[in-house]
Amino acid sequence: MAAKTAQEKIADLKAQMVALQDEAAGELMVKIKEKRQELRALETEYEELTGKTIMHTTGGGTGTGNPKAKGTRHTITIEAVKAAIKGGAKNNADVAAELGCSKANVAAKVKKEGKAAGIKSKGARVNFEYYLA
Repeated sequence: MAAKTAQEKIADLKAQMVALQDEAAGELMVKIKEKRQELRALETEYEELTGKTIMHTTGGGTGTGNPKAKGTRHTITIEAVKAAIKGGAKNNADVAAELGCSKANVAAKVKKEGKAAGIKSKGARVNFEYYLA
């Protein structure tokens, strides 16, 4: 067996380095996923304890607390939606304005948990309204 040249040894080391970097990146992604799950559990516990939601600013956000700003995420609870409806909000836009989130978030939350929470709707399109049963 012929001895490897310096160039061949360098190429082998580079290949090993790339493989190790890929392995390290995979390990970090697993850790990030675990920490995100822990964070979600803590946020849920906080929201249940205080009744307040936590506002998140992601990478592109302005950090101003403006929920309309790009990159801002706002988690809402069905209790907050019910409170907004009790307070006079009639549709997705009204509830979203009161809670500081998007209309799509309100619609998704009501679709997922509204029936169990006693939220009903009447009308369609322009005349659409929420009410509590």
